[in-house]
Amino acid sequence: MGFVRFVYPGATHTRFEHSLGVYRLSLLWLKRLAHDRRFVEIVRPEEAKLLILTALLHDIGHFPYCHLLEDLKIPGLVSHEQAAQDFILGELNEQICRDWELDPRNVCDLLVKRDPERRLAESDAEYARRKNAFRLLGSILSGPIDVDKMDYLMRDSLGAGVPYGRNYDLDRLVGSVCLNMQGDGIAVTNKGKTAAELMVFARYVMFSEVYWHHASRAATVMFQRAVHRLITFRNDLSFIGKLRRFSDRQVESHLLELCQSSESLPNNQPCRSAQKLLNALFGQERRLFKRLGEFSSMESPSLYKRIAGRPYQVVCNISDRLANKFGVHDDQILIDAPPADKEVEFKIDVLFRKFRQSSGR
Repeated sequence: MGFVRFVYPGATHTRFEHSLGVYRLSLLWLKRLAHDRRFVEIVRPEEAKLLILTALLHDIGHFPYCHLLEDLKIPGLVSHEQAAQDFILGELNEQICRDWELDPRNVCDLLVKRDPERRLAESDAEYARRKNAFRLLGSILSGPIDVDKMDYLMRDSLGAGVPYGRNYDLDRLVGSVCLNMQGDGIAVTNKGKTAAELMVFARYVMFSEVYWHHASRAATVMFQRAVHRLITFRNDLSFIGKLRRFSDRQVESHLLELCQSSESLPNNQPCRSAQKLLNALFGQERRLFKRLGEFSSMESPSLYKRIAGRPYQVVCNISDRLANKFGVHDDQILIDAPPADKEVEFKIDVLFRKFRQSSGR
């Protein structure tokens, strides 16, 4: 939840709890799809078990504030997807082979929606079936409607104490999942169409009212600028790698300690700026930046196109020029421009069984 807890103090649940919820939903999906003859022909019991394990491990590569740091596009920073594969093929390898009797490489393939490796002496038809099975299971984990979104919308809404993420019929939606007409993707029956549409709207409202609440975004942009200042000053990414093994609180303490240990170094103004921002976030007296202006693609299209989706360093340069124009310190004006890949999109087939045709929604 990042800095959402600054706005909604109850939003302190963990990825462990979320992973258990995704595991539970994957069982419900498999129970539902077991009634679909075409699904049973494509997905074998071993592959269904693979989905269950991958659901448990789907977030294992996440580290504290990883999405915020990944948005900075830091050279050399290992993505959470790659970190997950390192865990699965490393310290979890033996357990997966022994306790689950599965190939850890298949877990990685399913996690990142990659076609599985072809087995020795495997026929073309069998390999085509396995590829289709992996694609189907991958869309259950990550797709327009999937077990991940279903759990975090409900869980985050409950933790934050808001109704937005719970305003759709989850049971009806799960009860309507099926294969599309081509048999190569997940769809919903026409009975679940409204529930699917309400889930999409629930996600939209959760973004506007919770995930991207202006106070949470203020904390986010302060944190990102502080880390960027530290990286620029130290010219050393080793401290970023350490964050993978830390808790949220340990990350906060570690960054503050880095600032304090650099006070005696020459030309440490970027480090002092980082320390001020971090103290304003994690110190005894929280002082979040105030929102000066907000510009959308509809209200300010030309300005939006000039800033949205630009590399982080470019956004920093724009904010620095603004600060210089107004005669204030560089870090007193910050621009928050979420990456373009964070836009909410939705496309899923709706299967009208009575007429045996599907239409996109």
